[in-house]
Amino acid sequence: MNEAELDALVETIVAHSMPTPRTGKRLATILHDTPARRIPVGQDTVTAWRLGEGPALLLAHGAFDDHILWAPMMAAATARGHSIVVLDMPGHGHSVHAERGVDIGEAAILAVAEALGPVHTVMGHSIGAVAVIRALSAGLSARKAVLFAPALPTRWDLWILERTIIAPEDAPAIAITRARERLQAPPTGAQFDFDVEAGARGLDMPALLAHCRDDPHWSWRTAEIIASQWPGARTHYADGLGHRGVARDPDVIKAALDFVEQ
Repeated sequence: MNEAELDALVETIVAHSMPTPRTGKRLATILHDTPARRIPVGQDTVTAWRLGEGPALLLAHGAFDDHILWAPMMAAATARGHSIVVLDMPGHGHSVHAERGVDIGEAAILAVAEALGPVHTVMGHSIGAVAVIRALSAGLSARKAVLFAPALPTRWDLWILERTIIAPEDAPAIAITRARERLQAPPTGAQFDFDVEAGARGLDMPALLAHCRDDPHWSWRTAEIIASQWPGARTHYADGLGHRGVARDPDVIKAALDFVEQ
């Protein structure tokens, strides 16, 4: 195998081993009677829904997910009288046709808030939490923020995701090694250059950052670091919930809604 063939094989292994957005367009049961709205974002659109009237909780999921992440939050929040605005982030779910990226996620949050607001509290999960901070720094109007398992792209040393390598059985070891190095390298590009800590320092609304101490993707220390830079922020830690579970756990949801209502 020459070098060009090896490079091509590495590209194939990386492509097959990368996570991809969920396929199919799911719809949370609570939204079955709610009309979907197509909100323009640049040259594309994203899909969003609104439940209730008045100031709402705006919910932004993370990478490779969709609005179903928030089903337990939507059920609990509406039961307590809150209105909800929820979207499928660009490149995901019902917004699969739109370009993905943290910077595009920021634009989507701003566009949805403008179209379906007013917004009382904005909530984000994982990379969606970074998009929330970007949107708040860009002028999103919200009284409070709640972040679940926030990512911290400027601190990839706290990124602990282990990817499964998917390679042909006869792939040489050097191809697998190079593919693993590629997959574990910090992502680069303009969308990852946003300084989350500096963004947090510029915010003045109360914030709650919830994280699981045994999160297998992003260390709980990301919440601690962001909160330390955010005036008025505090943390809430849990155990045994994983990366997505911290946004779906009844006790964490109760703590988040108690914070919103204070």
